Amino acid sequence: MSSKARYTRIRVMIEKAALDAKNRRNGASALSHEHRLKVHQLCIARVQGYREVLLTVLVAWIDGEIFDPCNGDFYDCKPRAIFEQGIRPALVGLGLKSRKSGPLNVAKAQRRLDEAWARSRDDPSSALLVVSLLRWIAPDRQRRATSTLRALLEELIEEAKELSTLSVAPPTALSATQAAIRLMRLIELAPDSGNTAQTVVHAALLTLYEGTEAKIADLGRASETNLTSKKPADISVSAPWSTRLQLYEVTTKTIDANRLRDSDESVLAYGNEANCVTWICRNPENLHGLALTDSTLLSSAGIRHEFIDLHTWLLITMELLGSQRRDRYFAILVRYIDDGQTDRVVKEAWAELHP
Repeated sequence: MSSKARYTRIRVMIEKAALDAKNRRNGASALSHEHRLKVHQLCIARVQGYREVLLTVLVAWIDGEIFDPCNGDFYDCKPRAIFEQGIRPALVGLGLKSRKSGPLNVAKAQRRLDEAWARSRDDPSSALLVVSLLRWIAPDRQRRATSTLRALLEELIEEAKELSTLSVAPPTALSATQAAIRLMRLIELAPDSGNTAQTVVHAALLTLYEGTEAKIADLGRASETNLTSKKPADISVSAPWSTRLQLYEVTTKTIDANRLRDSDESVLAYGNEANCVTWICRNPENLHGLALTDSTLLSSAGIRHEFIDLHTWLLITMELLGSQRRDRYFAILVRYIDDGQTDRVVKEAWAELHP
């Protein structure tokens, strides 16, 4: 059977299970209180990728894949293809939250999802829930996987209902200083693994270059590393008046020699379109052990790295936009915040800043 037919079958499987979950048929009631609670805890965990690891294994098992993720090899089920081509389109179509490559971002290329893997994760309690549920399901995988899938989808449906009530509106008539302060506060309250800062900057660049021939591209989620995603940066700007691609990395995390080396490798692998990366970060707080000259460093690979403070960049950009374009900027940003795929903490932080 072709891959296309397989992904269609998976989408139909999820849609049917979601319908059963909405109608409360054969779903969580088939699980014991203990296992239903574990599914619930996984769905409210800070890191969404762990529930997506469970979801990927459940779907693969129900679809007839024979593999043992805890004692054998998780990657035997080809998780990237199953999730990105089958599971994620089904979830998005149903209005349920999902992250691009979510399972792979937490699996981190570890082939055996066991207790040792779980204890090494950034959220070991959630990872251990995954391992516990998988070990329980494995002896009776078809029946238990089907019941667990429905229970998981019940949780996601309830989550979507709650998120739909958190509607947001764009602020108006903010000065450049007020706008920059609120944006920084949003980033601090709801970093969302770096995605909030990246989105704030991406929307600003879209508005700044509005009406020009420049093309602004969001190259991937902040939670994806340069080496795993092969992206040269977070955001790129290509314009007819420049022969080089402008690359922007947006981060509130540490920048050291190892991170610059990873960046160099990704930029060089991308081709000869770029030779400079602008890091919009907390300068100097983020910078560790780097020998800079006027906030600039030329790496041994010949890549120029420039560092600008995030708050300073936002303040200058908000001033450049002027009042009318600032209003348009916030309209773009609010579309992201209001989207059903945006993390709850971002919506709640925005509501706190704009009561």
